[in-house]
Amino acid sequence: MLKTTMIVILITLGIVFIRLIRGKSIWEKLLSLNLIAILTVMLIITYAIENQLQLVMDIAIAYSIIGFLSLILLTKFIAGGQK
Repeated sequence: MLKTTMIVILITLGIVFIRLIRGKSIWEKLLSLNLIAILTVMLIITYAIENQLQLVMDIAIAYSIIGFLSLILLTKFIAGGQK
């Protein structure tokens, strides 16, 4: 069951990556980057649950914090540059 979940997450990552490339506005691309970060965390956590690795879950938590902070910084940078 978890392997099927990982495959679905990988397919979704591919679709979102295509959306990132073909996005028209910078905000669509930023949203796609955020979704890629979230899906990557989901993939890491699914892998950790399947292999019963608690350390990998800690890495996923750290990755999600870094992804959130980078999204905030990019948003402030883009919004500040359009003044």
